[in-house]
Formats: sequence, structure tokens, C-alpha cells
Amino acid sequence: MLWPREEFHAAYGQIKHDGIQSGGTSILVLVALDVDALCACEILTGLFKADFLSYTLLPVRGYEDILRIRDTRLRDAEGNVKASDLRSVVMINCGAIVNVTQLLLLPREVKCYIFDSHRPIHLANIYDANQQIVVFDDGAQSIDDFPADGSDIDNDDLDASDEDEEDEEDGDDDDDGDEGEDARTDDEAVDEGEAEVDFGAAKTAEDGAESEAIGADGGEDDNDDETQLPPDHDGDAMSPSSDKKRKRSDLSDGEDEDATEDAVGSPKKAKEDEIADSVDEPPSQGGDVANEKTARRRRREEILRYYRGSFNGAPAATIAFELAQQLNASHRDLLWFAIIGLTKQFVLEEIDSDNYNLMIHRFQDEVLALDTSSVSGGPAESDEVVNPAYDHGRITFEEEYRFMCYRHWSLYEAMYYSDYVASKLGLYMDQARRFARRNKKKTGDGEDPEEEEEEAQANKPIVPLVLITRNPVQNCFLVVGITCPSNPGEVHRNTLGTAFRLAAGETGANFRQDGFTSAVLEIQMDDIHYFVEQLHNVMDA
Repeated sequence: MLWPREEFHAAYGQIKHDGIQSGGTSILVLVALDVDALCACEILTGLFKADFLSYTLLPVRGYEDILRIRDTRLRDAEGNVKASDLRSVVMINCGAIVNVTQLLLLPREVKCYIFDSHRPIHLANIYDANQQIVVFDDGAQSIDDFPADGSDIDNDDLDASDEDEEDEEDGDDDDDGDEGEDARTDDEAVDEGEAEVDFGAAKTAEDGAESEAIGADGGEDDNDDETQLPPDHDGDAMSPSSDKKRKRSDLSDGEDEDATEDAVGSPKKAKEDEIADSVDEPPSQGGDVANEKTARRRRREEILRYYRGSFNGAPAATIAFELAQQLNASHRDLLWFAIIGLTKQFVLEEIDSDNYNLMIHRFQDEVLALDTSSVSGGPAESDEVVNPAYDHGRITFEEEYRFMCYRHWSLYEAMYYSDYVASKLGLYMDQARRFARRNKKKTGDGEDPEEEEEEAQANKPIVPLVLITRNPVQNCFLVVGITCPSNPGEVHRNTLGTAFRLAAGETGANFRQDGFTSAVLEIQMDDIHYFVEQLHNVMDA
């Protein structure tokens, strides 16, 4: 379930309460191997130490490591639950995008707390019936933005449901074709003058509608000779004699019809009109089936749209720091860890510029709040120069140039390949590139031999980048998908993970998606050529 950010302290209180009741090592911390996760781990373990809570810290590289930890620490060799003091499992930057209930198979007394920036969150973690999974929410999405709970919230089950629905639609088309052939056969028979023919599907619909109307009004007229048919009565089971009598009555002369109408009276006439109207109305069952299929299709499209692409939410370090703030345990070191976690997302372009600036302003306020007391300098007679940025662990804010100065890059290359600088100067235009080259000559860098090749590639549209590298030790290829937004600073979804899985499934390749992000895949060497061909087809579709 999603835990609101205003109540983070209540979830931590549950962890603390369970730890005190257990009396042993009650917390298992699983940490992914990235900078944001390490910073969040430092914040959380600092809180555990302050409250004298015993914990076990284990790094994980992928979900195979998590399964191995589950089999060794939660289950025995036979798959039974081990008796231990474990009450809380804390997952940092892992677990949000998978069904943790099926992944960990937690005992009833154990709860799982997830600090993860990967999105989208698996719906099974949100609608957890046992309330054992707690996902710390960053508040970016409200509960109304998520698809409703249901039996089809697993993304893996959608492929099977698609095939079943296609089979049902094909079966309906075949049935419609058979019914059309029967109707054409009946029409031909009527044209040839056969008086006593079974009307098939058309007759069944007429008799069913007539029986429903008679059953509805049968209690009002006791003089009617018609018998109310049961709901499960099949119109095709009616005897041929009744069809013959009805056919002969329809072919009788007008004088007999007038006499019959006079003998029966106006109520009978009204009832026959009502029956005729009911026959003309289309059956409601077909409409219900169509509405059900439409609703099922919309539901499937909604879930597919939700799971389509991967992106990032708030850094796990900032969520952990907000928890420390609610517990009145924040200080400079924890704030610095939160800033590092945010910077990691900014450098890797996992956060948009608006959210980054919003968090920067929040952290600036926190820095001012923690540094309210003035830093005392040395004695007045001391001539030592003290740098205020390093005095007593103070945190200062300085704006830097937004380009990476790698060792193998010159200053011009660092500026030229920076997304921010390139978008601000408009280097995708010829005039801006000529201006940049003139400035390059003024700085004395000289001509670039690869200038013409860069010029040819500059006007091409932005396309996804797929990196494939060979791992001879495991006899496989590592495939990594990279996408970028159309405009720098925008939030985008990396849809290559979904494309990888579709292409591998179409080719029947032996692959594995074990990373905490779906855009990383391992595939066997023999299947790589067919996989690449199918990936082109999937991306072009």
C-alpha cells in the first residue's frame, strides 16, 4: 500500500515497535548498488543506530540476489518459513516495480518497507490485501491516477488475456458467419415455397422474445392458452406441430382473422402488438456481451498504458531524509546525503529541471535552518585564513557550469556535448554551430578533423540508443537501452525495456531481465541476431 509522506513517522514507529517486541535482529536491509541507495542507507541506518535497533545490511545486484537471500534467510531447504526474530524488510531502490508479495513470500508477522525511486510502482504493491507491503510515496501521483484494483493488475498476465480475447473474437466471427449461412439457407427455402421449414436462429429469437412477453403478462390474463416457458427453454426444441399450426393460422383467410379478433377482444390484440414490438427490439444479451468486451479492452489498455515505459520518482535519499525530519533527527550529515542522492539523479538526467529546482530550494532552506548559529572564527590575533566552506562542516551552495569536464575532453568538447549548453546555444542549427566554431578558433583550439562527420549527424532526429556488449564468461550479450527527451530537462519514459521483452518473446530467445531497471537485458549469444531483427520490427511498429 502507498504510505503518505505526512505519515512517514508512523511507519517508522511500526518498525521500532516490532524491533522492541522481537528483542533480536529484527530488520533486514537490502540495498541496491547505486549512489542514491547508498545515501538513503546511510540515513536509515543512522536512525536505527540512534534507536538501538539491530539490523542486517546486505547489498543486492539484482532480483536473483534477493531470491537467494529469501531462500537462505526466510525459508529453509524445504520451503518452510524459518523461525527468526525478523520483523521488517527494508528495500532501498529495489522492489517497487515487481510484485514483492510473490517475490519474497513473507511470513504473516513480517512487513516490507520500500524506499525506491524506480517507476512505475507495481499495482500489487499498492493494492496489497494483507497490508504487508508499505511503499513510501513521494506524492507525485495521487491514488486516483493509478488503475483500479482487480485480478488483472499483473502486467505478465496481459499477454495471455490478449490471446484469449482474440480467440473469442475469432470464435464470434465464425459463429456470425455460420448464422449468416443458415439465414441465407432459410430465405432460399421460403422463396421456394416450403411451408413447414424450421427457421433456425431467426425462429429461435422470435419464439424466445414471444415467450418472454407471454411470461411477463401471463398472470394478468387467465384465459390465455399459451404456457409460460422456463427461462432456460430453448426455442429450437419446440415441436414441429406447433410450427405447423402457427403457419396455417398465418395463412388463413381474412374472415377467420376478424372472427378471432372479435372473439378474443382488445386485450388479446394489445398483447399481440406488444409481442410484435418485442420481436423487433434487439436482444439485450448481445449488447451486454459487447459492453463487457469493450470494458475489458479499455481496462487492458489502461493497465498497458500504466506499465508502459520506466521513469524515476523522487530520490530514495530525499524520502529517507524527510523521514528523519519528521523524527526530529535531521542534521548536516543526513542533509548532505540527501543532496548527493538528488545530484545523482540530476547528473544522470533522471529528474526534470522543475522538480530539481523545487528540491534545491527546499534544501537551501534546510541548510539555512541548520546553520542559524554563526560559525565562530579563530582568535582575533590569529592570521590563519579559514575557508568557510569547510569550517565546522558547513554546507554552501554554488552554481557550476552545466557540462562535464572529462579528462579526455577539451573545454570546447565539454561545452559542445553538454545537453544544456547545446540547447541554450541552439547547436542543432547551422548558424549556431558556425558561431561555436568561430569561438573555438578564437580560443586557439584549431580545426577538428571530425567536424564534417559531426555536421552530418547533427541534423538527424533523436533516436533511441541500444548498446550491445559481449560477456564471454557467461556466454551472453548485455543489451542496454538509452533514450533521451526531445527537450533537455523534460521527464520521459524509457520504453526500450518493454520493446526488449516483446522482441525476445517473439523470437523465443533465452533472456533475463534481472536488473532494477527494465532497460537492461541479458540474452544468449545464439539468439542475438534474431533478437536484433525483431527489435527493429518492434520499434518500427
